[in-house]
Amino acid sequence: SSRVAAPHPARLDSRGPTRARRACLARPKARARSSDDGGADVADRVLDVWAGGGTGIVAPSDASALERLETRWRACAAMDLESRWVVTKDLWLVERERAGLSADWKLGWSGAKTYVGITYMWGEAGEEKGEIFLSKYLLLDPVFENVLGCMRHELAHALVGPEEDHGPRWRSAAEALCTPRNWSSDTARNFYARPNVVALWTALDVASFAGRAFKLPPELFEKTVWPGDGTRTVFTDEDGNVVM
Repeated sequence: SSRVAAPHPARLDSRGPTRARRACLARPKARARSSDDGGADVADRVLDVWAGGGTGIVAPSDASALERLETRWRACAAMDLESRWVVTKDLWLVERERAGLSADWKLGWSGAKTYVGITYMWGEAGEEKGEIFLSKYLLLDPVFENVLGCMRHELAHALVGPEEDHGPRWRSAAEALCTPRNWSSDTARNFYARPNVVALWTALDVASFAGRAFKLPPELFEKTVWPGDGTRTVFTDEDGNVVM
């Protein structure tokens, strides 16, 4: 998805399965990587997915692409939300494609602190789809593996559908995606136990209040897309292409 200068909103009733899934909050520890721990895998994995879960084929992760993205992530200044958003969108394109999801799946952002990732799944029969929202505070995280792990956690929900929580099918999807271990469960530890990182969140709040912070695309904001009244707002560009 891309930023649109003049999005055109339309409201529709959300029908079919609609479920929000929240990511765990965890701080990955330094360790050697393996195929079930966010590292490289060597073959396609075939999964049992729901109707909106794409092809059901998860391709091997692209280690060189991830290395380049991590280099860009680490090169960003601590409060450079604009650059981090660009890297996150590029990461999304890489991970969405290897997960076998179509371009109907969109990436947005939220202002949440109590959760840093959430997935919505909806649509009538034959048109099932969804979107993933990552917290703007996650984008400030100095550890690239956190945004990668959260995204893969949510992609696992996108693959197995709204009726599966963190059960066996979800765990299989998370494993196939090479989700880092600390993002591969429904619980989390120590994500907030990093005073320097939490201080960045406060600094962003102060900058936002003063009008100095970068403004993420409003049409991609979780509460704009899903206002909480049972409807979903659809945004299109001037050519009628759906951007969210």
